[in-house]
Amino acid sequence: MDPLRSNSALLTDAFSPLRLRMRRANADVRSHMRMLSCFLALLAAIVSTSATAGGSYEPVQIKSISINSEVDYELVVTPVKAAAQAGHIDPYMGRCPTFTVLGTYSHRYGFPAFVTRDAHLAALAHLKQAHAGNRVVNLGWMGNGFAPASSTTPCIVRSRALHLHTEDGTTAVVSYHDAI
Repeated sequence: MDPLRSNSALLTDAFSPLRLRMRRANADVRSHMRMLSCFLALLAAIVSTSATAGGSYEPVQIKSISINSEVDYELVVTPVKAAAQAGHIDPYMGRCPTFTVLGTYSHRYGFPAFVTRDAHLAALAHLKQAHAGNRVVNLGWMGNGFAPASSTTPCIVRSRALHLHTEDGTTAVVSYHDAI
């Protein structure tokens, strides 16, 4: 080796052994960083999905319900504020004096097996009977149960399926919009 040649010259020579070793090491680091990035993205997706898989319901008074075809409907409700719920604000209905659901039945991959067309029709029948009897009903959501019809109208939402859910003697009409 030429004694006049410096270490910087070794680094600038594209085919020097030192330069090739550094390239391989950098490629290994980039490969590991890519794998770590993919893992973190997957972990974030799992966490956010499980965070939205919950659900809730609120007591509502039905102002109107119109069924436009066998499965398409428009439901207008007024959330009933109960004293026991004073600290809880529903993420969908919580700030709405009137809440409108523009819905249909569109079975999506990822809905539970019990979310069927017949279950949707039974939930619509329950809503019609409650409206005719002027009864308060529980209206809720599971996962991402509603989607805003537009970003400027958060109190007008869309639903892709309904299900009549009974648990511990309490019945609620539960909306599904996205797979859970």
